[in-house]
Amino acid sequence: MQQKRINTNKNSIKTRAQRPDCCQLSVVCEQLPYLKSLGVKALLLEGLFHQDVSPLDLSKIAERVGTVPQIQQLLMESHNAGIKVVFDFCDLDLFGPKDSVGNNSAVPSDHTGSIQYALRFWLEQGVAGFGICDTDAAYSEKTLTEWRVLVKEFSTSDYERIVVVKQTESLPALNTSSTSVNSSLVELVMMSLLPHEHHLLSGQEVAIAVERHLSTSHGELWPSWTVGGEASPMLHRILLVLMMTLPGSPVVKYGEEIVRSPNESADMSWEREADKTIGLNDSVGEQRKLKRSALALFSSLSGSRLREETLLYGSFTFLPFNTTSLPPYSTLAPPSAPVLAFLRSWGCVHFLVLLNLGPEAQALDPAWAPSLPTAGVFVTSTGMDRLGSTSLETLRLQPEEAIVIKLFESDSYSS
Repeated sequence: MQQKRINTNKNSIKTRAQRPDCCQLSVVCEQLPYLKSLGVKALLLEGLFHQDVSPLDLSKIAERVGTVPQIQQLLMESHNAGIKVVFDFCDLDLFGPKDSVGNNSAVPSDHTGSIQYALRFWLEQGVAGFGICDTDAAYSEKTLTEWRVLVKEFSTSDYERIVVVKQTESLPALNTSSTSVNSSLVELVMMSLLPHEHHLLSGQEVAIAVERHLSTSHGELWPSWTVGGEASPMLHRILLVLMMTLPGSPVVKYGEEIVRSPNESADMSWEREADKTIGLNDSVGEQRKLKRSALALFSSLSGSRLREETLLYGSFTFLPFNTTSLPPYSTLAPPSAPVLAFLRSWGCVHFLVLLNLGPEAQALDPAWAPSLPTAGVFVTSTGMDRLGSTSLETLRLQPEEAIVIKLFESDSYSS
């Protein structure tokens, strides 16, 4: 997960195995050294169980995924690699079907006992925690309390176990501003940056969704961000930059936001999914070039988070943005520009993140954020082509580009 709320600034990977055979867990094991090299600290495993699994069978995994000995091997190797493994129980019907009148308010005690037995079994194997969606029938304060008590029993000072909640927009019961709920029941709240729609979101739609999150106060407990909805490959890169520079812990999806190791032996089902996600329809050489570029961007961002305390612990300031030229919008469209900016600050160190979500190049208004230092050095960009020092007075954002700049006073920097 470059995610996390344990030590809130870990990188996390969300992965769902795609192979139709029984080797999926072996593939994940093979990728652990590679994922560790990218700065990944946790895995959130989806699809381990049949969706209609009985609570009595939660100590087993789906045959198409692998066997219990294989998951035990994965847990042992991930522990040795310093990578935590969290099981995702989202969308599982843990309490079974409702009765004839649709009343499932009272959970049968045998179901509760079976779930507790299964959770304890996996914790004993070394699982770091469990995830649940706030749309699941099993989701309730009672469930979270029971799970929290159990994982706390297995937590140690150097290996904390966690409860993860995937929060939706429709059910704000675990709003991240509700510190009393979060601090006592869950360590990590995952939230999607984009709404789940049945179409690719435009730059303007992405900007509106992202601006709503950036302008919302999250207090001290920021959520762990995922992309969520669908957007173009270039917008996905911008969202990767966003997730990796926001407070909280980013969760990226293996095979989508980042692709697998370029040295891994071919498994074409995973390869096709990754190619489809990042829009690779050209020659093999071009595909490899784009994949290397995507990995380089993730590695650059992950390395920056590891090196820079400001990106881990710094305060967050959303900056109203003015540019010299914004694309025209219909009068029916919400008044939201496809350019966003924010500042991460830690002491006298400042990182400026600029996101141009529109199809046109943009230059900064000279009067924009007059209190900011105008000089800085490029940290990274979506095109991986920004190097050296820069000035906000002359900076021009390219279409669909994200840039990270470390600001400094003109007389305080030396190369």
